[in-house]
Amino acid sequence: MVKVGIFGAASLISGKLLELLVDHPNVEISYLTSESFSGKTLEASFRGRFRGLLDFKFESYSANKNKMIDKCDVVFLSKPHGGPYQVASEILASGIKVIDLSADFRLKDSQVFAKWYKLHGNDASDYFDKEYFDLLDKAVYGLPELYGKEIANADIVANPGCYATCAILGLAPLVKEKLILEDSIIIDSYSGVSGAGKSQPENNQFIDLNENIKPYKIGTHQHTPEMEQELSRLYGGDLKVLFSPHVMPIDVGITSTIYVKYAKKLSYKELSDLYNDFYNNHPFVRIFDDNSLPQVKDVANTNFCDIGFSVNDRTERLIISSVIDNTIKGAAGQAIQNMNLMFGFDEVAGLPYGQALKKRISLNAMKV
Repeated sequence: MVKVGIFGAASLISGKLLELLVDHPNVEISYLTSESFSGKTLEASFRGRFRGLLDFKFESYSANKNKMIDKCDVVFLSKPHGGPYQVASEILASGIKVIDLSADFRLKDSQVFAKWYKLHGNDASDYFDKEYFDLLDKAVYGLPELYGKEIANADIVANPGCYATCAILGLAPLVKEKLILEDSIIIDSYSGVSGAGKSQPENNQFIDLNENIKPYKIGTHQHTPEMEQELSRLYGGDLKVLFSPHVMPIDVGITSTIYVKYAKKLSYKELSDLYNDFYNNHPFVRIFDDNSLPQVKDVANTNFCDIGFSVNDRTERLIISSVIDNTIKGAAGQAIQNMNLMFGFDEVAGLPYGQALKKRISLNAMKV
């Protein structure tokens, strides 16, 4: 059994983590810390969701750091960007693995991070110390479908952003094979209100979003450089994307419609074969290869990323549709998928439909 702690355990995503971890066959939840809810029970943040399941009080990490360190094998950091790196350094020094759900370790160029996340002075050296840069070198980008082997050997994993997960998985096979024109990527995404966490902006209230769709941060959203970093890495050269996010009046989910100009004309079958081959050994990616397109309701409350596509020869474009649950595959579920790889568990353990997927994987292995 792996002993798990959560730093920032009162957040919306921490609630999802707890929902999944409480049923994980290889996990013992050992420590929950929250500075703002210190001394309070889980009901203070999650009402009756965990009544009869978990008997915990939130504790203060700053008041008793050694208590968390003594109790844990792995810690999930669920705090806003700009702060978790200091906690990560202390935890790693004690031999505990770290999965960070903030943006602190996602971007390998610290100056790009400082600029897009509007850190003080837009200069990473003014904001972070040497400790941070040492950790940044060690951190593995936690997208299992691309970096599973590296994650399995990592001590610190940077859990990807939700929009970035949805877009990168939708584009990866095409980008890897250089089948698109490099200046043609347009990503049009729509997210449920849970993307903003518990502290919703004032203009995300029910009266503003009901029967409405709201565009925001068009071309300036902080997940843009994350997409560009990983897609460029796959492509072997610099790629830029035009990213347009929106909020829609649903609780969970992201749907991304991605437009690219093809560098080589592909038939629908060729496109289908490409995606099926690329994600063949990845249980949480499902390819729609029957001319249908995925919908948010198909992936809500799961760790799946569903991908469909169409070929538009009139405009020489490929159109990819990618959908995820932003709170699970876009955050908590992906973090647990990373933990499973780091500790040598079944990749699907503790995740929705995990047992069914495990059986399917075993049957496929027998056929081979």
